[in-house]
Amino acid sequence: MRYGVNLAFTENDEMQNKYGRMMVSCKTYIEECVKLCWLMQIQTPPVCIDLKTAKSQAFPKDTYREFTSKGKHIAFVVWPALFLHDSGPLLVKGVAQGK
Repeated sequence: MRYGVNLAFTENDEMQNKYGRMMVSCKTYIEECVKLCWLMQIQTPPVCIDLKTAKSQAFPKDTYREFTSKGKHIAFVVWPALFLHDSGPLLVKGVAQGK
């Protein structure tokens, strides 16, 4: 996986010259995100990311906390909730904007 991230960051010399230092920081962040996602998926059973919570549905306070405004419905999901496995216990609440 590291090869793919390296390739994406070395192909564009113009961007490398203009944003070199920032690109190094982004590359490190992206590598760590990919590593974390991979580790979550190789668990038995894999960690489950809540992708079912949708815009305009009732705000599920048991699995989400409010971002900057409260509301009875979800305006958008900032960060999805994580479950130990599909239909399993909640690992960490997600964050959503209320409306």
